[in-house]
Amino acid sequence: MQQGWGAAAGYPGIVLDGSGPEVHGFVLGSAELDRHWKRLDHFEGDEYERVLAPVRLSSGETAQANVYTLRRVSGA
Repeated sequence: MQQGWGAAAGYPGIVLDGSGPEVHGFVLGSAELDRHWKRLDHFEGDEYERVLAPVRLSSGETAQANVYTLRRVSGA
């Protein structure tokens, strides 16, 4: 979706919808990630929320990953 602060920079927001199109991206990991969630959440801002979502890796395996999605506005 062309919403959220990143849309103007060419990074559209995502709304998880099992019936929507497949979205391609990157899965990154770090042993230090737990120490940085607060900072990452602050960077993404109030327009986004971090949720766990199933992802399919290039190997074909599935995993759970944290994804920043557009925060749903009540009534929308």
